[in-house]
Amino acid sequence: MKIINLIIIGLVLGVTTPALAQSSNLTVDLLWSAETYQPPFYRGHSQAVPGSEVKVVAMVSGGSAANLNFTWQKDDKSLPALSGRGRSNLTFQTAPSLARHQIKVTISDQGGRRLTDARVDINLVLPQVIFYASAPLVGPRYQQALASSLRLDQSSLSILAEPFNFSRSALNQLVYNWTVTQDGHKQVVSSPFWGGRLMTFEAAGAFDQTEINLAVKNPAAIRQAAEKKIALHYD
Repeated sequence: MKIINLIIIGLVLGVTTPALAQSSNLTVDLLWSAETYQPPFYRGHSQAVPGSEVKVVAMVSGGSAANLNFTWQKDDKSLPALSGRGRSNLTFQTAPSLARHQIKVTISDQGGRRLTDARVDINLVLPQVIFYASAPLVGPRYQQALASSLRLDQSSLSILAEPFNFSRSALNQLVYNWTVTQDGHKQVVSSPFWGGRLMTFEAAGAFDQTEINLAVKNPAAIRQAAEKKIALHYD
């Protein structure tokens, strides 16, 4: 019998398949969250990406977690060093490339009698970059992301790049490579603001269009990389 539970707590989303307890009222659900970055306004759950840290919590009902044995498995491999009495949390590093991890926990009493178990599948995704306009007095305009093509009816545009789902621990080490292309000529530009995430572009009267490209990467995790492009057209 499969039961699908959708539980959102802060930035946590867990989908678990708990087994029926054997001679016990004990039940367990697995909740997971990834230590990846989302902007403060974002109301969704965190996403696991290659090379990120994920925490799984076994939420027990009908018994005290401190008095139970937790046996954890990751992708059908036992994790004895992370299992034991009262060990209701599991933290692990995801694969360096796109994959799906299956986490399973079996709960037993102190006598070794199996009481119940649960599992959760965690699908890895790739990070992404989203552009937002930013104004000097009001800051980023998070209400709406910038489209891939924009007609500029003002003298300048400040663009803030938000690196969704990169590892939080690596935020200060992310590399931002901006390039600007006008009339076939490419130029590398950089910014000292917001750690390189905020760039201001002036309207170029001699050109009809400016193509802007940003490549973001985490030097410590090769698959944590993303690109974003936008074309500015001038009136």
